[in-house]
Amino acid sequence: MTDSPAPTTDDDVPPSWREQIRAGLPQGREPKAWGITLLVLIAVCVLGTRFFATAAATNPPRLRIDPNRAPLYELMLLENIGETTALKIIAEREQNGPFRSVEDLQRVKGIGPKTIESIRDSVTIEPFSPTEPR
Repeated sequence: MTDSPAPTTDDDVPPSWREQIRAGLPQGREPKAWGITLLVLIAVCVLGTRFFATAAATNPPRLRIDPNRAPLYELMLLENIGETTALKIIAEREQNGPFRSVEDLQRVKGIGPKTIESIRDSVTIEPFSPTEPR
């Protein structure tokens, strides 16, 4: 086989090559149709990604934290709960036992009715099993 230079224009492509190239394409499809199909596919992917990103942004998953089991960093994810208050939550549950309800978090100095309302949807109080350490 000889090393011939690659064709640079359509006129340089031998007719037999064109037939071989077209033979590899599905019936009735020209190379331009593949380009259009590719552009449509890319457009659908981009629009689909935007749709799902918008749906995820409008319906974010709910964060549910159990203050009886959560470590410091998880408690700090709650709205209006900083490091100091999170440490107070941990100290309160260790000294006086688990919280029985969301309202029970008011045992912690610095947590009042307004804080309870701001974190209510993000807090869950799970019952302990008899064999689980507290």
